[in-house]
Amino acid sequence: MRIILVRHADPDYKTGLLTEKGKREAAIVGERAKKWVGQIDEIYVSPLQRARDTAAPIEEALGMKAVVLPWLEEFRASVKPEVASNKALSWDFLPTLWTKDPLLYDKDHWTESSIMTPPEGNIGATACLKETADGLESILAAHGVLREGNYYRYGDPDPRALDILKKGCVHREITQTPEEAAAIMASWPVHPERETYEKTVVLVCHMAISFVMLGYLLGISFVPLVEGMFIAPTGVTVLNNESVLSLVENRWVKKGDAVGFRTQFIGDVRHLVEAGEPISGRGSFASIFRD
Repeated sequence: MRIILVRHADPDYKTGLLTEKGKREAAIVGERAKKWVGQIDEIYVSPLQRARDTAAPIEEALGMKAVVLPWLEEFRASVKPEVASNKALSWDFLPTLWTKDPLLYDKDHWTESSIMTPPEGNIGATACLKETADGLESILAAHGVLREGNYYRYGDPDPRALDILKKGCVHREITQTPEEAAAIMASWPVHPERETYEKTVVLVCHMAISFVMLGYLLGISFVPLVEGMFIAPTGVTVLNNESVLSLVENRWVKKGDAVGFRTQFIGDVRHLVEAGEPISGRGSFASIFRD
């Protein structure tokens, strides 16, 4: 199975929409998506408008509609304002602060750090991580990619997972009822010649939630990922599910195999470079290297 993550285009965070540059970027990544036609089985999108507007050209290129998943919204855990440089978001910590806490490097316990303590009445990182993990596992289980401890095994698709996905599609003013989501899913192309391991899903979302998913799938704490890496707007990240037995036994993945995820590339913006569109530094605090 393959997961493609696409970060939204250059945003105007005050309005929640795309800038004029962002609109150009979205159109360009849509052009890139034309090369994906016939390879994509499903497309999902964050409910936030900047992600919806980025997904629109991709949907048009693929001839597919996206299902809205509320948990793909930007990682919404909050922390006490005094520990975060960017209001109360659960990232952009000063390195002199977060690097002192070993818990923040721990893939299983980073949400338990005192730095991650939310203000009273706000949602915390533990709950947000569970929400993200449950949503991601629903997509995987619907294709028979079933978690066993810290790895996965290919088995039979879980029909209950599809129901979970459909019921999780209502959010704020941008809504899809379960019935609408089911209709969209039913319209997706069917490739009976492709095995489950060849399925590819696209998730159009945000930078921090992408690092949460990367950390979860690769067994790495979110914090050093989000503090140490950057994905530019419309950056494309690809994770492939693989089994070492494919090499040992000279075959592709088959039912019963233990598998893991390996990243092919993170935040690729070749489409912008090839189109002559400057790479946006939105989300980075350094000047962007251009070659």
